[in-house]
Amino acid sequence: MNKERTIGQTELEELERRAEAGEAIAQYRLGGLYYAGEVVERDEERASDLRRRAVEQADPAFVSFIMQAAEDEDLEATHTLAMMYYRGLGVPHDEKQAFALWKRAAENGLPQALYNLAAAYERGIGVEPDLAEAIVHYNVALEYGVGLAGVQLGFLYVGSPGIRADLGLAEHYFRTAMKLGYSRGIEGLELIRELGLKDAPESRSALEGPHE
Repeated sequence: MNKERTIGQTELEELERRAEAGEAIAQYRLGGLYYAGEVVERDEERASDLRRRAVEQADPAFVSFIMQAAEDEDLEATHTLAMMYYRGLGVPHDEKQAFALWKRAAENGLPQALYNLAAAYERGIGVEPDLAEAIVHYNVALEYGVGLAGVQLGFLYVGSPGIRADLGLAEHYFRTAMKLGYSRGIEGLELIRELGLKDAPESRSALEGPHE
């Protein structure tokens, strides 16, 4: 899934310097290292932020780099290209194409794509909304170590149209996300403490949409 080769400390420092300077391809590659926990400690939130910054530049060289890598069946590039189609950055806005690319990467086991496929089913992005399918894919993404999927599942079970509230299950998901290093699980636990056994506001049921 991650085709980044292992690099040395000097090369890592150079990659970090280029990423900090705003080079999109360097940000993308460094994000891959943080996702995989290679050379650097695994940090899902840091990885996502780096990939988001790369995508938002819509730099022509980066777009060409991603399109070629996706054509070569690189799953992470396929996932990133899906985000570009979803957000209309560097390529035309096309939610159906985004869904198709997420589905391809997810079916080949890319954890981030599993999460975004779930988000697409939840929100009806390029496909008819299907909450049951969303929950299935969020759970699979969580099994693959995507902490954000645990946060999303937690908020769904705190209170969401079409799902019976279950604060015990919500707490389980939030704590699982925190164990995976995803700090936003704390927000969910704080909400549960605030609510007690009261009904949750539906507006808190969908914390995140598709994510880099």
